[in-house]
Amino acid sequence: MGVGGENGGNSPISSFVMSPVTEAQVTRLFSSLNVQKSSLDVPNKLIKIAAEPLWKPPADIYNHSITTGIRLLFFFSLRLP
Repeated sequence: MGVGGENGGNSPISSFVMSPVTEAQVTRLFSSLNVQKSSLDVPNKLIKIAAEPLWKPPADIYNHSITTGIRLLFFFSLRLP
């Protein structure tokens, strides 16, 4: 059994796709944070309050990363709906 599509392109590696994220996805992610916890030493309540103006930098960094192929480990822990 091969890796990377040697079996007709049906392996998990050959079908892995990362799509750009939108403002709505990042805002929804920030808004869904549990206010009883914190992320990166920042209270989630603060992130939720400022979700709308905060969405652009992480989305731009993530989208640039997937279009250029430069991996940023921080974003591999994000789970977008």
